Amino acid sequence: MDFDDLLLKPLDLFTHHPDVLERYQYRFRHIMVDEYQDTNRVQYALIRKLADLDKNICVVGDDAQSIYAFRGAPTSEHPGFRKGLSDCAIFRLEQNYRSTKTILGAADSLMKNNVDQDAEKALDRQ
Repeated sequence: MDFDDLLLKPLDLFTHHPDVLERYQYRFRHIMVDEYQDTNRVQYALIRKLADLDKNICVVGDDAQSIYAFRGAPTSEHPGFRKGLSDCAIFRLEQNYRSTKTILGAADSLMKNNVDQDAEKALDRQ
């Protein structure tokens, strides 16, 4: 099995055997995904299936840091995430304690011109 199979086979199993999916949904009642901006559509589908029972899911990501578009991770938020979890809360972490003001200023000036970035965030910067 290769990496793709490790994603596709569980998705196929969950799709065709709801009893198996339910067992895993009860086992993993809370789901946290870090670096969410780098998830592809199959990973997203797995996460959603597992989280569908309780909707106890937390994702952390920054579309400005997406580096896996070449393997199917969209450069902006997955379409449908907010739609599928319409009552989700969004918390923006806008204070950076790890970089100097010079680095942050340079990064911000580049990100303002990124047309693929989340429009809501781009408006926040203006």
